Amino acid sequence: MAGGKLGLRSEHLGNDQARAKALSELLRVAKRVYITVPNGLFPVEHHTGIPLLHYLPTLFRRVLKGSKLDYWTHPENMDFLNKSRIHAFLPNGIRFHVAFCGLKLGPFSSNIALWSE
Repeated sequence: MAGGKLGLRSEHLGNDQARAKALSELLRVAKRVYITVPNGLFPVEHHTGIPLLHYLPTLFRRVLKGSKLDYWTHPENMDFLNKSRIHAFLPNGIRFHVAFCGLKLGPFSSNIALWSE
């Protein structure tokens, strides 16, 4: 999540509860929010540049563990989000739009945007 000095990135927050808390904090201090995150269904994982392996998160983490990319093997540092995962942490009572953006490839688009009304 982009949040100015908050420096939040949703895929780096660890779990849906932490993402919901960060989003609630952004909504507390702003009238509206606009956030983009990498789409976990995009064929190339954004942080490592590795194609397809992230479709199997357990294998992805096992293969990269102990390598120079080990940081990305920890769920608290990176989680693989898609549209349905995003809907799981959106707060009730606030209308959000969720759409693909970036390189547009339908459900395999590079990024997902969400914004509040």
